Amino acid sequence: MPENKTQQNLDQLIQKARGIFAELQNSEDIKSNEGKYIAIEVISGKHFIADTRDEAVKKAKIKFPDRLVFVRRIGGLEKASRHLASPVLFDYARLF
Repeated sequence: MPENKTQQNLDQLIQKARGIFAELQNSEDIKSNEGKYIAIEVISGKHFIADTRDEAVKKAKIKFPDRLVFVRRIGGLEKASRHLASPVLFDYARLF
């Protein structure tokens, strides 16, 4: 059974956000913020770092109130979840 269009779009958005994060991963901004959260607005590529997931999302939503935001923890391992009904996508994984 083929995936629905919404799921395909979300998967593409997540892949693009992961690519943006991969480009940022070796930056001093990321290295110096282990354990914090990063929210990435995929269209602009802008990112926002904060101590908590909610703070990172809030920073992103101030600048981009109507766009989806990709959120992940910098370093560490956290439970994976994706909230499709929310304007925020969560994708937590161990970062290498």
